[in-house]
Amino acid sequence: MPIFNETVIRQKFDKHLQNSEFKILKWFFIHHKRHFKLIARVWYEEISVADTKRKILFLQFAHDLIQAGHKMGLYQLEEEFTMYLFRAFELVEQNIKVRDDLIKMLHHWENRGLYKSEIITIKMDFLHLNNESGNFIL
Repeated sequence: MPIFNETVIRQKFDKHLQNSEFKILKWFFIHHKRHFKLIARVWYEEISVADTKRKILFLQFAHDLIQAGHKMGLYQLEEEFTMYLFRAFELVEQNIKVRDDLIKMLHHWENRGLYKSEIITIKMDFLHLNNESGNFIL
């Protein structure tokens, strides 16, 4: 049986996220669902050091993975990623180029009922508050 560890996860992110092959990566991680904690942690470590363009890809991938997991009833995936996902928002929400993508993602989650509306509202308020105060990085 092949080894599934951090190195394998990082290699998968490098290979498939670069080519925007979310579908392959998403189903690979869903197949290895017992490793969601490790996958979510490595995802956060990777998004922490990525450049802006790649951070957007990481957020889009997480969005896609969480949605697929939700449809399949894999609520542990949602729980594991939620902890890191909103931390990742803090890494990118100061960047005006990413703010619109974050707002779109939050609206989508609200419409799909992926997260409680209170959580979505708090994040939306924070994004709008920063927009008004001009605290964005270009």
